[in-house]
Amino acid sequence: SDIGTLPETMDRERSTDELIRTIEVFDNDGRSLYSTDKLRAMRGVPQAWVNESKDAEGDQWMIKAGMNSAVGVPIKNNFGQVIGHVALRFDEAQLNESSMSVARE
Repeated sequence: SDIGTLPETMDRERSTDELIRTIEVFDNDGRSLYSTDKLRAMRGVPQAWVNESKDAEGDQWMIKAGMNSAVGVPIKNNFGQVIGHVALRFDEAQLNESSMSVARE
C-alpha cells in the first residue's frame, strides 16, 4: 500500500464509527504527524496522552479525559523500538451514553 493513501484511509475509518472523534498519529514527544481533524493537526496531542503512552512501555494504552479520552497503540520500527503512536480520540460521555443505550436494549 502507498503512504499517500493513508489520509483517505484514516478519514474513511473514522467515519465508520460515530464514537471516534479523531484519529491521531503522533511521535514520542507528542508532535502531531497526522490527524483526521486538520485544526488539531497543528497542535500537539494532550500531554496526558504522551505520559500515558510512555507509561504503557510499548503496549496499548487508554486514558479517560472527558472529550479528550483516547485509546492508542504504539508504532514500532523494524527493531521493535516505539517511534510513535496511533490514537483514537473519543468523548467519554458519548461512549458512556452509547453503552447505557445498549444496556437498556
